[in-house]
Amino acid sequence: MKLSAAILGVVFLKVTTAHLNAFLGECRYNDVKVDCMPPCPRICMSHLLVRKCKAVECTPGCACPEGWVRKASDTGPCIKRSSCKRWIV
Repeated sequence: MKLSAAILGVVFLKVTTAHLNAFLGECRYNDVKVDCMPPCPRICMSHLLVRKCKAVECTPGCACPEGWVRKASDTGPCIKRSSCKRWIV
């Protein structure tokens, strides 16, 4: 149980940090600054997942550059599309 709480804490910290960095205008994990965030960024997943994306208002932030995808979640680091060996959703 303690291990699960520790893992959840790390995941929460990574997600919070990613959103905070975007809010502060700092891009990390190979991200680039964009004027309009994509409403549904491409993600490299280890399993097939059906996603429903909604159109959202255009907001500036950080996104993966052309030819790159997020790893594991919409706030994960950007990796080269060719490095993704599983599903791109």
